[in-house]
Amino acid sequence: MRGFCFLLVSLLCAAASAAELRFLAGADFYLTNSPLDATLFDGEFGLSVRGQARDLGGRVDLKLDYVDREAIFGNTPRHELHELSVRVKNLGRRVDLTAGRFLAPNGFWLFVDGAAARVRLPLGLSAEVYGGLRAFTNGRAEADLRPDPLLLPLVGMAVNFDDALVHWVICYTYTQDVLDLHRGLRPDGGDYVRDGSTTGMERVARPRAAEHFLDAHVLVLPHPKLFFQGGFSLGARYEVIYSSVSTQIGAPPIIDSMPMRAVTGFLVLEWRPLKRVRLSASVLYDRIKVASEASPLDGTTPVPSGSFLDNTLKANVRLWRMLGTTGRYRLRLRDNGDVVHRVDLSVQGDRLFYGLGLFASFGGDFYQSSRPVGRDGLVAQSSVVSSAGLSYEKKQATVRAGLSYTDAVGPVFGYSTLLAEAIGEGPQSTLSPLTQEGQRFAFLRTFLTLGHVFAGLDAELGLTGTHFRLLSQVGYAQ
Repeated sequence: MRGFCFLLVSLLCAAASAAELRFLAGADFYLTNSPLDATLFDGEFGLSVRGQARDLGGRVDLKLDYVDREAIFGNTPRHELHELSVRVKNLGRRVDLTAGRFLAPNGFWLFVDGAAARVRLPLGLSAEVYGGLRAFTNGRAEADLRPDPLLLPLVGMAVNFDDALVHWVICYTYTQDVLDLHRGLRPDGGDYVRDGSTTGMERVARPRAAEHFLDAHVLVLPHPKLFFQGGFSLGARYEVIYSSVSTQIGAPPIIDSMPMRAVTGFLVLEWRPLKRVRLSASVLYDRIKVASEASPLDGTTPVPSGSFLDNTLKANVRLWRMLGTTGRYRLRLRDNGDVVHRVDLSVQGDRLFYGLGLFASFGGDFYQSSRPVGRDGLVAQSSVVSSAGLSYEKKQATVRAGLSYTDAVGPVFGYSTLLAEAIGEGPQSTLSPLTQEGQRFAFLRTFLTLGHVFAGLDAELGLTGTHFRLLSQVGYAQ
């Protein structure tokens, strides 16, 4: 918390003379209970601050992004400095230098503690090199600002092209990563308690692996009514191989690092055939980074990795004044054979009568699955989601209030007992779809502006069980 206040004051003092200043601070709080009973099991309080001061002295930029989350119960605190950097621009009219902690120019969550240099070249081209130490692991663990720094090297380069019709970037990054693989408990009493009350130190394996990333993105504006964007990110994929020998069930797994086998790719096409109509189509493919393709029980039975392919069609039509409707269909193909159809339709109108408006949506996920319900309770689940409410917008104020309601079509919760029964010991783990759509709640959202200052308040109150979330933000821009 003291670090949060220090960074906030430092930014405000340094940015007092900036030609352009943007600042956003927020505080949030949430409290929720177990979906199976009324026991409170998770609560957090968080603070965050983002700030950017540009053109100090005509050529210096400052940037800050910090998140502090304090656990009330049922969670662990997080203190994440995402970005704290200074950039000096237009050295020799072509060179920009950056130092501090900053985000690497690629599609993965890579932050660098180091420096970068960017050179603007003729014909709209620019080249950038960057290097230093990796700030976070893939598991979002702090790598440098800790008592035992991991010292993970990171170097890379990027080439950009900017034009009125086309923008593209391609970059390559080499780094290392440390994986935290949890292997259960080391029982205090030397053996597991079958009722699930075992206590002890957690077994964690931390292997180190090299990573290579290749990213490319392109944006094309061939016509004022046509928009195209696409890209891909390739990275190392970790295949986790567990020992299937009963006497080594808690042994550290083998990590097989496969370069360029984790894939994320997307394509987006948007077209405005009429002034009031906007049509779009998109494709997204994600092959996840860490997977175990064989069951840890026997080492041979294939298991799904969680990869998926999304295909989406979307249409937006403005009907009258600020009244519009949006329809969307998404087809998701999972690698376990599930086919998920998402359909939703929404209507929204602001300032229809004396500042009053309305909004409503209805949709859901509908599963096609050939997998039977197993004894572990894992089964595809369909659900219907709806929401509705009223809005008020007048000059500097906007207020929205409404209800969101989810009705599950299939089984909601299950218990993962398969592994516990197979090894004859260990506690059971509860599985629950803790997603925002899985809740039934009333909400209130407000937004105010006053000159260069703006503020917002977002509150949610659960209709079933204990669920409360509050987010407040205040910002400044000039």
